[in-house]
Amino acid sequence: MVKNSIDPSLYFGHIITAKTSSGDKFEGELYCYDTCSNFIILKDDNKNGTANFYIIRIHTIVDIEIKEKLKVLYEVLPKIDKTIVEKIERKSIENFEKKKSRIGIRVTHEAQELFDFIWKTHPDCTWSNRDILVLNGEVRIKHPYGPDDCTAKNEKLRERFITVVIINKYQDFAKRRPWLINDKENHMVLESNDNNLKRFPI
Repeated sequence: MVKNSIDPSLYFGHIITAKTSSGDKFEGELYCYDTCSNFIILKDDNKNGTANFYIIRIHTIVDIEIKEKLKVLYEVLPKIDKTIVEKIERKSIENFEKKKSRIGIRVTHEAQELFDFIWKTHPDCTWSNRDILVLNGEVRIKHPYGPDDCTAKNEKLRERFITVVIINKYQDFAKRRPWLINDKENHMVLESNDNNLKRFPI
């Protein structure tokens, strides 16, 4: 008669012999089990260091005999401090929300790189639709984020962030064309409508 009340957890780690309804017998360590999928796995070690694994449906087992009980018990898992887990979770969510706020919506890869570049020294910068705002809105950099797309409260501040935009474009250029870095004859030229010509050796 097939046993329907076999609890694999009672035999976990022990060397057992499992007899199935078909008359087959399998011997080995009850290596693992899954009561949801309704099967156990027996591990039968060979002398040459290899092992055979038998996957057996629990409902086919009619008898289990313990051949050798587990000598070394597995250590009891330490108790989890729920407050520590909750603290880690809150911190992770906070970090995620901070990172999420720095991601622009419907902006280009170059725009996001410029934002990240500015954020390193101005963590107060934010997105306003597709515009980058710095210093509580005193500086605004609009699409397509070139030197002429930078407006500021005063000219000195504007020139400062025009330089930031140019440096970022230079770094992006150098990253995309590293084979030109050692070519002293080449220059990257960025020109704005106010006839300011910026040259950087690359």
